[in-house]
Amino acid sequence: MGEIIMKVQIISQKKNPLTKLERVLLRVEHSKEATPNREKIWEEVSKTLKKNKELIIIDKITTLKGFASSEVKALVYSKKEDIPKYKAEKMKKRIEKLKKTEAKEEKQAEPEKEQETKGKEQKTEEKEDAEPEEKQEKETEEEKKE
Repeated sequence: MGEIIMKVQIISQKKNPLTKLERVLLRVEHSKEATPNREKIWEEVSKTLKKNKELIIIDKITTLKGFASSEVKALVYSKKEDIPKYKAEKMKKRIEKLKKTEAKEEKQAEPEKEQETKGKEQKTEEKEDAEPEEKQEKETEEEKKE
């Protein structure tokens, strides 16, 4: 699989000095691919906003129907201490869950690949086994003719 190419555009930015929070609405275009996972979007948003990844919380990802793009609501904090603990924990849980599902998918893909290779090996063995039998049949037919 190739790398998903993403374009990130900032739609709106609202700063709230009281809560030391910046709410950012972004549009992420993901080139005719499935919606990228939260971690990949997180990295792209941090590059676009030129902020440390640890200061950004991806609050919501909404895929736009009929388009290869999504709207992302991100919360950007000025300091790591300003991030509410429940928000940080929620983000960590989401990413851990994502990694677990990816690991399961990889494990499921491995046996399928092994079965495909075994199937190919068996077919080649059958062909090799069939070839000597055909040669023997031809030899017996030739002997009968003589």
